[in-house]
Amino acid sequence: MRRHSSWTGRAYSILANPRWGWIVFAQWFLSAPVLLGLARTLLLTALGTVFGFILGAALALARVSRSPLLARLSWSYVWLFRSIPLIVLLLPLNNLGYLYETVSVGVPFTGINFFSYSTTELISPFVAAVLGLTLNQAAFSSEIKA
Repeated sequence: MRRHSSWTGRAYSILANPRWGWIVFAQWFLSAPVLLGLARTLLLTALGTVFGFILGAALALARVSRSPLLARLSWSYVWLFRSIPLIVLLLPLNNLGYLYETVSVGVPFTGINFFSYSTTELISPFVAAVLGLTLNQAAFSSEIKA
């Protein structure tokens, strides 16, 4: 009789244990809401990474530019967004609609508005997540490139 090595025997014992309830796990893990959440998470990750690297490249270029103003602004941006925990950044972005009902562009103090939008229509939770992830990723990726 052939004996398995101790490592493979333990791994088999752990993975093949019927008490894990792999069928129940698969039933819940492969349900539509979980798969939709997984797809949305992967999409948010991809968008935040792509936009973050683009903005991060611009920040890195500004950081090494000869302009002291650009270098200082880039350093300040990186310092600020690396200091803020991601959840602390995402919560206010998602709740901007509670702080400001509308976003308007016009001439200040005259009542002349060129356009005005409801904040909740302009910045949906998905857009707020992409924006927050992009701002956070840009700060970290600019440090990699600089």
